[in-house]
Amino acid sequence: MGPDEIVDDEDNPHKMAALALIERGFHVFPVKANEKRPDPLLAPSGFLDAVMDTEMVAGWFGVKPKANIGIACGAGYGLVVLDVDVKNGAPGMTTYAELNLGSHQTLTARTPSGGYHLYFKHPGVPLKAKLAGVDVKGADGGGYVLAPPSTLPEGAYVWLDADIPIADFPADLLDGLRTGAVTHTDAMKDPANGPVAAIKTPQGKRHERLVELGAIYRGKGLADDEIEVLLWAHARRHFEPPFSLDNPDDVGEIEAIVRWYGNKTANSEATSPIRVLETATLRTLAKEVPSRPLLDPPLPEAGSLMIYGAAGIGKSHIGLCVAGALATGGTFLDWMTCEPVDVLYVDGEMPLDDACKVTVNWAGKFSQ
Repeated sequence: MGPDEIVDDEDNPHKMAALALIERGFHVFPVKANEKRPDPLLAPSGFLDAVMDTEMVAGWFGVKPKANIGIACGAGYGLVVLDVDVKNGAPGMTTYAELNLGSHQTLTARTPSGGYHLYFKHPGVPLKAKLAGVDVKGADGGGYVLAPPSTLPEGAYVWLDADIPIADFPADLLDGLRTGAVTHTDAMKDPANGPVAAIKTPQGKRHERLVELGAIYRGKGLADDEIEVLLWAHARRHFEPPFSLDNPDDVGEIEAIVRWYGNKTANSEATSPIRVLETATLRTLAKEVPSRPLLDPPLPEAGSLMIYGAAGIGKSHIGLCVAGALATGGTFLDWMTCEPVDVLYVDGEMPLDDACKVTVNWAGKFSQ
């Protein structure tokens, strides 16, 4: 089973850990399972998508139950983490000893490589982002770390003492790490939402994004009410302007998407399951197809046709015209069809407006 295998919701340690972190005041976001990269679906803006919304976070783990947990760092989040690195011979432990970091009683995690994450309250001033073998996460106003029980191929993150509080940033380190640059504390805060807001989806792209998310959520087996909760959470946070329950159009759009995917599921349950065929079986079935041309002479039934030419010469237009001839039982160039057939036309390059114009023009020609 892959990294997104089903996990019992009540026993999901990653979900429970993320909710517990929110209770402690952390802003969290989903990271790809067994990786350090933010999940591109649920956190497209990385640590800027970190939230303290328990309902939204619970929904994330309904979609990606094995996701790792990211904690946002920086002045706007009130957190800085000293990442002591020992991987590949990094001198993190040497610096750890020289700065006497072990003497500071604060929340600390052991990393899979054998280093440490030391959590401190952000002092509100910019800090040096890197020392010898030690990265300062959140030094310049942004960044993140993985939180226990997140895992990587080499192992898991583990709290040394999960109950110990986060200490103030050590005064004896502040003078040596202060950069003297202008503080990013104010820049990292949004007047309405606290920490800096994530990149917004503008009007004109919002419906497409909701449909895309609806398809993914349904593909993960989520129920209608779960899909609705996640779509609303995304539309409120990532849309500009945000969706509102007071706007009938916003309510209707999300309800329509949820209803459409619900109907798709209901219809699909009545159909036969998808069959996986081996190449040899496909070849055998192809031999049983009557030997007749769909488009005479270049395209036989159960055959294929490649259109080759330089960029911009009109290959997509030719493909549309062939599809139109097959769908209407018409002709194209000197090629004839036997009878109308069902056509699924897929094009990943031609702009939608151009494709519609060409389709309408040729549909009119064929109808004549």
